[in-house]
Amino acid sequence: MKQQDDLKADFRGKGVITGIAIAKVRKIEEDLSKYMARYHADSLEQEIAKIHASFQNVSVSLSENVQNLKAKGMEEQAAIMEAHRVMAQDPLLLQNALSKVETNHSAPCAVLEATEEAAAMFENIPDAYFRERAVDIRDVGKSIVRDILGIKTGSYAGQEAVILCGNEIEPSVIANIPTEQIAGVLLGQGSTTCHAVIIAKARAIPTIVGIEAELTHISDGDKLIINGETGEVFINPQPDIEAFYRQKLQAQLALKEYYERLKYLPAETTDGRRVKLAANISTHLDVEAAIKNFGAEGVGLFRSEFLLKTALFC
Repeated sequence: MKQQDDLKADFRGKGVITGIAIAKVRKIEEDLSKYMARYHADSLEQEIAKIHASFQNVSVSLSENVQNLKAKGMEEQAAIMEAHRVMAQDPLLLQNALSKVETNHSAPCAVLEATEEAAAMFENIPDAYFRERAVDIRDVGKSIVRDILGIKTGSYAGQEAVILCGNEIEPSVIANIPTEQIAGVLLGQGSTTCHAVIIAKARAIPTIVGIEAELTHISDGDKLIINGETGEVFINPQPDIEAFYRQKLQAQLALKEYYERLKYLPAETTDGRRVKLAANISTHLDVEAAIKNFGAEGVGLFRSEFLLKTALFC
């Protein structure tokens, strides 16, 4: 039997959420340019009306999305989508789009330009947390443009679980796919605190970041093995490599089931000493996972700076 050190990965990124995933890849690469090229603008008044209507439509859709996620107990995803709803209702973003349509007479172009300006402002902020919110702004802008263009949002997953792969995967994509349909996540960008990673962490989905230079080597439908602990990625692996990692995957699932049976038992040593199990919390998004996945009874370390940054952002 091969040892792990004997297996040479096709490349290695930064593993941020541990775990093994073996599945076909689904590349997330939506290109709006072909739709934009076919778009024919109407009168200025009609273009202005489209902007108003699509901002409202996306806001309503996000509100419904938030409620649906809350109903499923997905509080962490709901909170992120709520932040998107706030962006879609931002009067300054709307006003900037309306100002730009006066010049270019194209509703989708005006929205993209306005959201890109807002995203660029955040990317120039020294603080990493704020820089990464540029992805969220672009996500909202694309949603509004899709509504203007009449593009229906498709599903990125099917009956079998897939590994989602893209340079930047919009948070709304991951938030709206059931956990059991996502085997893993591969991101070209290297951030460990973007919303896509936060959602994957809450769902314990194996995730690797920082593979931007390698994205061109991955084709939609390739079978991948990813190791979220080591950052290793195997593309269309040989049978012996797949067999090795399937054994590791089975061991991973067995360990998870074992921990599931233990998590609600008292944290007590063999000589009867009771220990309080507490979790480190960065935001309220971590609370549910700490209780549900580990049976935590309290907070060991509360990093309140993340809540303050989120409040300032919203």
